[in-house]
Amino acid sequence: MFFKSVTNFKELFSLTKNKLLALGIPYIAFSVVMFSLQKIGSGSVRDQTSLSQLLNIYKQPIGYLWFLYVLFFVFAYIGFISIFIKNDTHILLIVIFGYIIASIFNIPIFFIPRLHN
Repeated sequence: MFFKSVTNFKELFSLTKNKLLALGIPYIAFSVVMFSLQKIGSGSVRDQTSLSQLLNIYKQPIGYLWFLYVLFFVFAYIGFISIFIKNDTHILLIVIFGYIIASIFNIPIFFIPRLHN
């Protein structure tokens, strides 16, 4: 609904760059804020985040920030698919099929299993 198809790799690069800035800056900022608040309230926080977890947010997000992480990859994935497939209904069917496959099989890419949790 909120995605505009891209027609070539130049547009995909531009889309990815824009989404990286639009989602990446809040993702990093809120990760630092969440880490800092957990350190300040250490006694009352259930799940502490370590410094190594904060430094590895490019691989695995901390806390509830998985949403921004996943949203970026969804935009990049659908953008890539839209270069080759122009029909939005076909793209939707591919995404639904991918979701079903990810729900059935254990896929070791972080953002795919998290989509259905």
